[in-house]
Amino acid sequence: MNRYLLLILSCLSAISARNFADEQKSEICFFEKQDKIYSSTECYTIIEELGEGLFGKVYAVEDSKGHKFALKSYKENENPFLSASLFAVGEREFLRGQLLNHPCIVKSFDYFSYNISDHASNNLLLQLVEGEMLSKISKGSLTKEQVVKKAVDFCDALRYALALDLIYLDLNENNILVNEEGIVIIDLASFFTVEEILDIADAFKAQKPWIEYPTYSNHIEGQRSTKSAYIDYIEKVSDFCINIFMKSNAGRDEKISMRVEIKKIAWNCAEDANEGKFTSCEDYFDKLIHVMQAI
Repeated sequence: MNRYLLLILSCLSAISARNFADEQKSEICFFEKQDKIYSSTECYTIIEELGEGLFGKVYAVEDSKGHKFALKSYKENENPFLSASLFAVGEREFLRGQLLNHPCIVKSFDYFSYNISDHASNNLLLQLVEGEMLSKISKGSLTKEQVVKKAVDFCDALRYALALDLIYLDLNENNILVNEEGIVIIDLASFFTVEEILDIADAFKAQKPWIEYPTYSNHIEGQRSTKSAYIDYIEKVSDFCINIFMKSNAGRDEKISMRVEIKKIAWNCAEDANEGKFTSCEDYFDKLIHVMQAI
């Protein structure tokens, strides 16, 4: 798993959709409330728009039997780099959702094209998850027991994905929905294989060659980069869990204790890495989950 982490340091800036925000895009095939969208087997009615990202809009829809889903309709981008990006490949996102069978990761059900006017609308049918974005949950609004469960569920989902050789890179509170049952990652596109990371990084370098990228002239430099990337990933996950804990109504002393215990694991992993002893990411998640459950 350490080979992933070497790539994260080199390629993280290249795979984030936010780096594409300055690119021009066109929006051709989008829908209004009560519009009908047809797959080969079903008719879906638009209930409302739920949100919009760089690569698509998401709607709540209902099928002919009254079952509700989320439907992501992909944008047609004028820029060929954007249109070729893995973020824009709905079939990949659909297959990722089929592979990731975890209660805290959104499920995919279908991927289909629907012709409207002179254009084809590519659509991904997803589980409709009720809840609020984690970013909108205010500090102090959840109990300690609730945040422990949500943080543990989040880590368990990342650990599960790692077991399938997929690493989740976009640790963003807007990609997490929170409800009474727990927490759900709604961003399937940011679960990457090592090959995908390399491909996107190469494409990004070709598109923006003026950006400086790290190179390794010898084995020692490569080892240092691996260590830095490993520590960076561990720290990012730890900080994300701490941010979840900060939304609890626990007192100041309890929050400090939570932060210390979570940071202690990251610090120990970093110290081991500095000594050339890498704790596997799976073991790190096991230790993190154990500590959070004991808090």
